[in-house]
Amino acid sequence: PTAAAGHPCEPAREAMKDSVLTASALVGGGLLAHIVLDDPGYVAISVGSSLLETTIPVLLLLLTGLYFLVRAIVESLTARRRLATLRLERRKRRARDDTQRGLLDLAAGRWRSAEDLLTRAAPEADSSAANYLVAARAADLQDAVERRDEWLARAQEVAPAERAAALVTLAEMQMRRGQDTAALQTLEQLDASGDLNSRGLELMARLCQKLGRSEQLRSLGPRLRSAKELPETQVNEILAQVQLEE
Repeated sequence: PTAAAGHPCEPAREAMKDSVLTASALVGGGLLAHIVLDDPGYVAISVGSSLLETTIPVLLLLLTGLYFLVRAIVESLTARRRLATLRLERRKRRARDDTQRGLLDLAAGRWRSAEDLLTRAAPEADSSAANYLVAARAADLQDAVERRDEWLARAQEVAPAERAAALVTLAEMQMRRGQDTAALQTLEQLDASGDLNSRGLELMARLCQKLGRSEQLRSLGPRLRSAKELPETQVNEILAQVQLEE
């Protein structure tokens, strides 16, 4: 075993250390009791209206017992936190494994299995929104529109900042189904909120081109040309018809 994984002898060393401390305390207490046996001393502790009277050896034994009690409580709490951390790491590892298997199943055409694995892993996944978005694609490929919409809603719920990714994904799936008008409305809704990204802008332009909305496509021209993520050749191809009409 490596140092990173933790040395197997550590628990034994801790137990040995505790045993040594306990033995030392008992021996020390015994010696101290022997020394002060003839004159054990007197200790009085007043707290408010209460008065505690005892001898020095008894007080020392009480303090020693209190020390070990506090130490046991602290170690118990530390062990619980460590156990909770280990359980969380185990769930995270299982979520990563399920996500990888889900992506492989999606690529292999096992869409229902992919959907189940991705959604099961989503709560503990590194990116829950990404899991739900891919699961929505898997559901759409099965014509399970209600489940698709549920996963898209979950993606927006867990990551409101990723609303654009969810709606662009929805528009892509609507286009795949031939629902071009609905897809354009989805993107227009996103554009109205100011969240339309470059991919959404490209899809909107292609839909305008396909649906013969030349004026709307012409108005998108400057934005398409200023979008750094879109290659110039791709923008020219989209705007070719509008340029001919001019």
